[in-house]
Amino acid sequence: MIYKIPIPQFYIWLTQGYSKRGQMFRSYVKGYLAKSYPDLKLVKIKGMIAICERCEAFEEWKSAHQEAKNRNKRRRSKSK
Repeated sequence: MIYKIPIPQFYIWLTQGYSKRGQMFRSYVKGYLAKSYPDLKLVKIKGMIAICERCEAFEEWKSAHQEAKNRNKRRRSKSK
């Protein structure tokens, strides 16, 4: 699934005047996403929108978590 995350306007001002502005802007966006949306991975930047998708690691964790949750429910229902 694709997610569109708005990039804070602050990063334009923050990277102003650097010779490798594009690289710096991209690294700031990656850092922002890692901190604010740890389950998403940056695919590309289009304007001031970060196009992202869910990380495989997050999907694996989510399925393992759901599996454990279901296992615990079955245990509780048997003990009653």
